[in-house]
Parts: sequence; C-alpha cells; structure tokens
Amino acid sequence: MSEPVHIWVPEYHAPGNNGRGGLRRMHRWAYAKARKRAVEHLLVAGAIRHQFGTAEVRCRYTRKRRSGPEMDDDNLASSFKLIGDALETLEVVDDDKQIRLDAHQELVGRKGDWGTELILSAG
Repeated sequence: MSEPVHIWVPEYHAPGNNGRGGLRRMHRWAYAKARKRAVEHLLVAGAIRHQFGTAEVRCRYTRKRRSGPEMDDDNLASSFKLIGDALETLEVVDDDKQIRLDAHQELVGRKGDWGTELILSAG
C-alpha cells in the first residue's frame, strides 16, 4: 500500500485524559462504550477497507476543533488511545504498538469542519 490512506471522521473527538468525561475518570464500562463509539465512527468513515498487517504505520492525527483551549501535547496524544484501539479492533493494524503517532490540533472556523482526521501510511 504505497499511497497514504485519508480517513475523515466528522464531528467526532475522542476524549482527552482530564475532565468529567476524560479517560482517567472513566469506569471500565464507560471506556468500553467510548471505544465502541470510536469503532463505529471509523467503520462509517471506511477505515476497514485498509489493512496494514504487521507493518509499521505512520499516523498523522489531527484534532480539528471549533473553540476552546488547546490541549497540551501529552493530553492530545493520549486522546488517540481510543482511536488506536479501534483501528486494532477493525484489524486495520495487528497491534496498536506498531503505530507511530504524529499528533496535531487545528482551530477551524465553520461548524461542519470540526472532527478527527487520520492520514495513515506504511513505513
């Protein structure tokens, strides 16, 4: 698979570490529900059509937001946890340890422009 795979999930953000709905405060059932939601969003976005097997995968993860403060880098990277688990569940990757993450965030202006963007490439 030589060309990068572009996955756009409109109007979806995985939670960060902190806050009321954060990963650190989630009960295991709430975490399972959030992971199922991430899987459903990636299914709708067509992620299952792409499989990388055991190859190392570079992932540019961009969290596009409409408002609010920027996340710090470690919180931004940890917000990828549910998405990485979802990619593994959908068998896009064999193990989420093979993903090399490049996380970014971006402020967007229009209402329909917020969401999660993934660009996956082998190597």
